[in-house]
Amino acid sequence: MKILKLSILFLLLAGGIFLALNWGKVFGSSDADDWFVDENMIDIQEKCDEIRAAWAEAQGWDETLYQQQSDDINQSKEMKLFSLDGYNTVKNCLIESATNKVYDSFMAALHDKNFSDAKLQNSYKGVKTLKAKESLSSESRLNKLDQLYALYTNIKNFINSPHTISPHFDKNTASWNSFAAAQKQVLDQASALRGNPLFSEMSNVPGFSAGLDVKTLQGKLSQQKRSFYETLSNQIVAHFSSLEATQDRVNLFAQIYNNFGSQVYPDNYGVSNLAAFKVSYKVAEDNETY
Repeated sequence: MKILKLSILFLLLAGGIFLALNWGKVFGSSDADDWFVDENMIDIQEKCDEIRAAWAEAQGWDETLYQQQSDDINQSKEMKLFSLDGYNTVKNCLIESATNKVYDSFMAALHDKNFSDAKLQNSYKGVKTLKAKESLSSESRLNKLDQLYALYTNIKNFINSPHTISPHFDKNTASWNSFAAAQKQVLDQASALRGNPLFSEMSNVPGFSAGLDVKTLQGKLSQQKRSFYETLSNQIVAHFSSLEATQDRVNLFAQIYNNFGSQVYPDNYGVSNLAAFKVSYKVAEDNETY
């Protein structure tokens, strides 16, 4: 029995030593070191010089170049040509070179006197690629480009909008949206976009300064005032035309007529339409209550 116990103990000790020495082979390993060797099998400085030279020659962001270099680094890693430090050095060289190029090309496109939206869009594609594939969400220069592009997009959408102010008569509350309030909202938005500190970077973008000029924009919006109130008066008349005249409704229409007139004065757009209907909108004698 003693011999049996000693044999079992020996087997356990031997098994433990074997597992300790061959753990990775038996169970596999997720250690990053498995991808790397102790000494680089390629010249790291030469590889970095090659990466930098390619980006120096690139005319703006080059998605194909980035992918080729990234694939080359990954293939070299899989072939175990890098030490860990060597891999990190080459990888950082690619990230730095690509980030420099995308930042410089974006800013150059934005400031170009012969501004090109296509060039700006291509540069911003690089921002999205680097953030997604290199996990650079906190990179300050790329974040600045994100902010610039967002402002650029918002201004472009703003100046391309007709800013149509349409009336809506609420049948339930007998009220309507304010033309003045809608106009102010548009003008406030223009002022906010123009007041953004990053707007100074966009002086060469065609139409941006003129499109955000509040005085010019106010004049264009004011041209919609006639159409707004004439359409609104038609909506009001159409609504009451569908309703039999009762004293309460006649009184309500008279109140609407007064409110409408005070808003549109002194232009009086749409007032004559309401006035004509007001004359005819009477309680029938059979329906009058005393």
